Amino acid sequence: MNEQAIRILDYQRGGLLFNYDLLGYGMMALSTFFIGLSMNPTSKADKWLKYLMMVHGVFFISCPVYADSSV
Repeated sequence: MNEQAIRILDYQRGGLLFNYDLLGYGMMALSTFFIGLSMNPTSKADKWLKYLMMVHGVFFISCPVYADSSV
């Protein structure tokens, strides 16, 4: 492969496919944050689930920052 194709496919150097993967993870994190906001917990387990979903949603902030620094 030529150098341009290697740059697109290489996960080690933050290639295009890595950034697409990071974008997908960021959208998943954002959706879990909003699901956590919409929950009305009734039990202790529900409160834990809401808390964990909102914590996972915070990772959305770091995804675009990391993707931008890897280019």
